[in-house]
Amino acid sequence: MHRRVVTLACTVLAAAVAFAPPTADAQRVIVRRGGTPPRTTARTPARAPTPAQRARVVQQRRGELVPGRTLTLSVGALRYEPDGDDNHPMAALRADWRLRRWLFSELGASYALADLTMPATATAPAEDVNSSLATATVGLRAELPWPYLRPYVGAAAGLFARFDGETDDRESDSFVRPTVAFPVGIRIPFSPQLALRAEARFRFDEHRDGASVPNVEQTVGLSFRF
Repeated sequence: MHRRVVTLACTVLAAAVAFAPPTADAQRVIVRRGGTPPRTTARTPARAPTPAQRARVVQQRRGELVPGRTLTLSVGALRYEPDGDDNHPMAALRADWRLRRWLFSELGASYALADLTMPATATAPAEDVNSSLATATVGLRAELPWPYLRPYVGAAAGLFARFDGETDDRESDSFVRPTVAFPVGIRIPFSPQLALRAEARFRFDEHRDGASVPNVEQTVGLSFRF
């Protein structure tokens, strides 16, 4: 009987060993990084860009989406023909609006101080007077849209004003007459918002006697886009 019990026990033990999982598999524990099961995210299919978005990308590449308004403050000299070849200090303020990639409208004003010699008359000798010379104009400017150097030309029209100071023998005199101007210059952009501007502006100012006098502005300034 003892032999049967031992034989039965050996048979049960052999069956248990045969059907039991391996020790390594029994002790293996799957641990996920982070302690949480991975989350599945539904990926939204990419949408094709709209025509407006494609046009905006093209404009960005061409540099057309920079601010379209420009303010320029310039200083320089005015060569005033009635005073010969003398140059007089002046300043100018110009505001531009972009109409096309290469076309701008312009609103500007300039002011110069001049020491002029008044000719002798029957009642007064020749004297030096302090004069203020000012203009206010509107115009158009065409500019080559090159990346680093942008030459331009333009045309403008408006008013020219001259205010003469008083002297010992003369009273103050002033007048306002039409003027036309033709600017030629160059812009050197430092960034989309800042540029250097150098310009020669050929003016034809009408005087009291109706004659049109050629004058030249020579200025350098900084342009700010906003």
